[in-house]
Amino acid sequence: MTPTLKLGDTGEGVRQLQVVLRSLGFYRLPKVDGVFGPLTNAAVHSFQSSRKLAADGVVGPVTWAALLQPARVAFPEHRCYPLRCLPDGRKPVVTSGHRDRNPDRPTHYGVDLLYAYKHDDPPMRIGDGGRTERWWVPDNTFAIAPFVGRVVIAGDSSTGKRVWLAHPLGWNAGFFHLDQLVVKEGEALAPGVRVGRVAHNPAGGSDPRHLHWELYWGDIVDDVRHGNYPRGTVDPELLLDIGTPYLPAE
Repeated sequence: MTPTLKLGDTGEGVRQLQVVLRSLGFYRLPKVDGVFGPLTNAAVHSFQSSRKLAADGVVGPVTWAALLQPARVAFPEHRCYPLRCLPDGRKPVVTSGHRDRNPDRPTHYGVDLLYAYKHDDPPMRIGDGGRTERWWVPDNTFAIAPFVGRVVIAGDSSTGKRVWLAHPLGWNAGFFHLDQLVVKEGEALAPGVRVGRVAHNPAGGSDPRHLHWELYWGDIVDDVRHGNYPRGTVDPELLLDIGTPYLPAE
């Protein structure tokens, strides 16, 4: 639930508002301070006018809906899933969806991808020494670039190694829970190129090995680099459901 905000408000909700406004080009200052002052108020008025909304400076449900609408520009036509099919044709499965589809995880900004486990698959040990019963990712499974782009972040985080890939149109794909990277910052990638090896979430305790994948639009690199994610994230599951092809095993 997004809070109603107005001139004079402060706090995390205002900071989130500023980040989203900046990603859309309306809040042009680098400082995100969580204070709804004159500059934020002017940015809100400009945004509301651009969307033909009542330009009253109050960020309520209608303005939030316009701010957080998923499709800022057309998603790249040539795209694929961020995981390949297995050699036997099994496709990756969304096992934990984006927050809007997952009420039990309201801060889950992305999707978790695994494969259906078969009884004759090799056992997979996970962080607590147990077994995942339904879902599974084989050893040495690599996430792949779902679209053409440039690597803007590649390195360590509290949940394992991570990579962010930026498309020229402004889309940003994030890959989390990797233990080995095969790309570096500044590198240009084509769809299907390996990004990094899927692993456990070291901060997740008993989490099985899986790929966590996020999708954003806008100029968000500085915020993401410092762990500040704009709440205008796109639901990746929606985009995976509209004809995104699965690449076969290599």
